[in-house]
Amino acid sequence: MREIALQVVCRSGARLPALMNSVLKLDESAAPVLVRTAMFDATERRAYETELLAARRRAEESEARATALARTLQATFLPPAIGPIPGLDVAGAYRPAGDGTEVGGDFYDLFETERGSWSVVLGDVCGKGAGAAVVTALVRYTVRAEALHAPCPSAVLRTLHHALVRDQPENCCTAVFVRLEQGDGGVRAGVSSGGHPLPLCHRADGTVEAVGRNGTMLGILDEPALHDDTTVLRAGDLLVLYTDGVTEARRDGEFFGTGRLRATLGSVAGSEAQAVADGIVAAAVEFQGGDARDDIAVVAVRVPPNGPSRG
Repeated sequence: MREIALQVVCRSGARLPALMNSVLKLDESAAPVLVRTAMFDATERRAYETELLAARRRAEESEARATALARTLQATFLPPAIGPIPGLDVAGAYRPAGDGTEVGGDFYDLFETERGSWSVVLGDVCGKGAGAAVVTALVRYTVRAEALHAPCPSAVLRTLHHALVRDQPENCCTAVFVRLEQGDGGVRAGVSSGGHPLPLCHRADGTVEAVGRNGTMLGILDEPALHDDTTVLRAGDLLVLYTDGVTEARRDGEFFGTGRLRATLGSVAGSEAQAVADGIVAAAVEFQGGDARDDIAVVAVRVPPNGPSRG
């Protein structure tokens, strides 16, 4: 036997932690000659093991508290129900990676900036856990504050970039910002992307096009390259913002890709916005065998078939 743990009851009645080892000695004919047994005082080892287990338990409890805090923080960054925007159908969906115990950096937000004007932001903060949640808070509130007076979408992202560089120099993010303005000819959508996948617009006639031009990731360069582009959403059009957890979903080394995303849009385009967002998330997760390897966030903006109404 090897390192059998036991307690020796001493004459005083005290218990002494001990380890016992035994070996069998054989003669030249392999016949047993004797058994040699040694017993060691394991008091210090037992104390070390007890402290090690206690430290591990404290670490697990601390990690659980940090995870719960991060998830609570992130829950405040994802509106439980988007909208409503008068005359439009809007919805969002979010799916954390894996079993959902580790908080990721995907986020989205939608808010009114002035009468007849709404802002949508969706992005992906680098990192995981509580650190990502803190940066997400900075991103969300910077965007909300700047969107109230910025002249264009790129100005909002440029201010966010400088906030990241100043306050979180080791963090960065990608983001796409869309300003929706209702008018008589439809809904004008101004778009700017900071290193984020461009929104896709599924038109009422079935065509699908990317909206905007690619910009640089925020929080990296001294001055980001950002652009402003505009499209008009009319009756039956659908605009979808998404994170790379959709297109970069993998199965056997193959990406879900924009081709499958466009095909998915075609299959759900006639549905309500919530069904569109949920359908895209479900398709990306199903492609991965039900195990999302990255966070997924989707926002869908749909103009009803009868067109937008002025709110």
